[in-house]
Amino acid sequence: MNKKPNMNRRQILGLLSVGSVSLFHKKGYALPEKQSEEDTHKSFSTSDLVIKDSLMEMIVDKQLKDNMVVHTLGYYEAGDGGGATYRLYPSMENKDAQLGEWKLETNLVARLIVVQVVSYAMFGARGNGIDDDGVYIKQAHDFANMHRLPVVNVGGEYWLSASHTIHICTNVEWGATIFHISEKDNTKNNARFVIRSYQQPEDIIWSNEIKQKFLEKLKPGIQQFEELSPYKNTLIFVRDDNDRIGYRAGTRYGGHSWAREDFFYVEEHGRIIGDIAWSFEDYTHLTAYPAEESYLVVNGGTFYISGEGPVRDAKGYQHNGFTITRSRTIIRNQWVGMEKDMVDTSMNPRTGFYNFSRVYDITLENIRLIPWEQDREGTERDVPAGTYGISGARVLKSCFNNIMAEGGAVHWGVFGTNLMKDLYVNRCHLNRIDVHFHAWNIHIKDSRIGYRGISVSGGGQLTIENTVCSSRFFVNFRSDYGAKWDGDVRIIQCKFTPPISPLTAVMYFMPQNFEYGYPIGIAHSISIENLHIEQLEDTSLSPCWIIYAPSFSRTNKGDRLFFPRDITLKNIRVRGGRKGVRIMKLTNPQHFIVRDRPNNNGYANSQLLLEDIDLEYVDNRDTQQMEANMQFIANDTSFVEEELYLQLYIARCNGLAASFDAAKLDIDVRHSVVNQLICSSDKLLGKISCWDCTFEPRTDLQDTQNVFMLNSSEGTSFVNCRLSAPLINGKPAIEMLNLINFVELNGIVKYNHLHTMFDHRTLNAMRENGIKLKKNFIQKLMQNYEFKDGE
Repeated sequence: MNKKPNMNRRQILGLLSVGSVSLFHKKGYALPEKQSEEDTHKSFSTSDLVIKDSLMEMIVDKQLKDNMVVHTLGYYEAGDGGGATYRLYPSMENKDAQLGEWKLETNLVARLIVVQVVSYAMFGARGNGIDDDGVYIKQAHDFANMHRLPVVNVGGEYWLSASHTIHICTNVEWGATIFHISEKDNTKNNARFVIRSYQQPEDIIWSNEIKQKFLEKLKPGIQQFEELSPYKNTLIFVRDDNDRIGYRAGTRYGGHSWAREDFFYVEEHGRIIGDIAWSFEDYTHLTAYPAEESYLVVNGGTFYISGEGPVRDAKGYQHNGFTITRSRTIIRNQWVGMEKDMVDTSMNPRTGFYNFSRVYDITLENIRLIPWEQDREGTERDVPAGTYGISGARVLKSCFNNIMAEGGAVHWGVFGTNLMKDLYVNRCHLNRIDVHFHAWNIHIKDSRIGYRGISVSGGGQLTIENTVCSSRFFVNFRSDYGAKWDGDVRIIQCKFTPPISPLTAVMYFMPQNFEYGYPIGIAHSISIENLHIEQLEDTSLSPCWIIYAPSFSRTNKGDRLFFPRDITLKNIRVRGGRKGVRIMKLTNPQHFIVRDRPNNNGYANSQLLLEDIDLEYVDNRDTQQMEANMQFIANDTSFVEEELYLQLYIARCNGLAASFDAAKLDIDVRHSVVNQLICSSDKLLGKISCWDCTFEPRTDLQDTQNVFMLNSSEGTSFVNCRLSAPLINGKPAIEMLNLINFVELNGIVKYNHLHTMFDHRTLNAMRENGIKLKKNFIQKLMQNYEFKDGE
């Protein structure tokens, strides 16, 4: 046989690829489907081998015979990485070579055998910067997919131009492999790589009896449905095209809406994984997407993007990276960026470089990614829509770990998705996280979110902890989908560093007065604890609100917005140029409704706790409208059944300037400095209690009616409180004590008092001005009980 005379047997074996070593095992890892059982188990010795420098040399060799085994040391030439082992068979007349086969110049075909791993060089990828390597890379993956082999290609550079839809169904090890992607060949419908399942979705057809039973049970809180047991390890989608929700506000969207849709994963015995958000009266589609029984891992790789737009007249979103439609997929250790000396000039929006669709349990980790340019200088080069680095829809249980993708004001948000459930973001640095429509359960931890911020709409549990956000709003609840969160919000141990802007807020709820197709509102509960706010000093700083609430509480159609049952705001501290924050402003609060807590027993149905907050000192000298750091405004005083009745607890919040109008409200203030407290209706429907507080009127107000108005139906009480004259030029202004209008110096004392007194600074100023307090006046301050009318 034609052996290489200058190489001994040991040297030849040393040059064989990992896959070819298994040639001498009794049974190979995998073989072409058409290879016979006899070939599968056939063994042979090294003496049976023919060694060739390359596949090209094998093709032209006319001395090769049927059933020979040939090992090549390369594809084009020895050592180029394309070495493989082939068995020769007679070529069938009028039949083209199949995948993994090459026709020889003789009447033979060489077929790849006993391959353990697949590389791109085995199929002819050159990496020369001229050819489109995607043609050969696609063949390599198709072969690997056919025989369920891993692709191991840990080095080299490859260029992808017109090639698309490279299917990946098996594990991939790319290591330091570099891909150059020409974006002038991007298309609207086809990604470069498609990670997909071997399995196909299946429509679920049930009898009317089971269907109705399913619809009756399919509602929030369901955890098991036995009839789904045959569909274990599947992702189930239920959709009713005849029931539209999520109408998108804004004329540019032309009445766009979504079908009512939900999805969940089925475990053993019909156990359901994934919260159900909606109830259904009917459905038009019930589909099962089988999940694989193993994790597919794509590891490594560097991707250089050219930044161009398609050369043809293309409109709409363009693909340039991965589409992932296989559940249980892990992508890790990749770098994505611009080609050297290239810039992003594309005028077309991009779907995500990583685009996920109808999948369960996916992980993206250790990725360097970039957001794309959108709002360039001027207007003629602006991209007409959002353009993304990560996108997707209908994803249950996704984990994003250690993803880095930051940009400047010119860049759009890197992360833009819809219909995401159980989303986890951990140790990431992203310029934005955005779930447009229907996020459900989001957990962001140990991360930094940049200029574009966090934007969501949906419900479930929204938890953000140990995270820094540098946008105008720490969380923006998207106005176009109702600015609602149908669940609980927790912000814990975070930092907010907003830029200088006309408006900043920790939580921004500002829906339009529009019919979205579902109830809207603020949240079911809100908890913000240990939040530090830092902002550079600037004389034009506008107010920073903790909760920027809707400007209405009832829609034009009469639908009432829901309000949290519990709001807890604790330890909110301000540093830098900003001196403090405002809490919130509610309009017509009586129209809000607290879900599952109707106010029909005369007691509060919602609780607001403020503790250790650096409040902004509100100065009205330069404004025509009265401002406060907490304000309820009523321009509609109509009676409302089951209206909001709020229990307000305030502790250690100095600089309180609050105004409450037309509200049922119990107020409890402790250990705080109160500059203004107004209940501007004739009588607050509730009670007011002040404990260990200091009342120091604001110096910008001269009208006694605008400082303290404290009439309440259940009584107003002071315990161990201090009265303080405001400071002007560093000295107590005794003449402004009349602004404390519930106490007239040496005269009347209104409301209930126990051990009320003037602070020492004010007492010293009184002595210097020859003012002496009368005994009966002091006794009223020490103990005074105000009888109700008729008693």
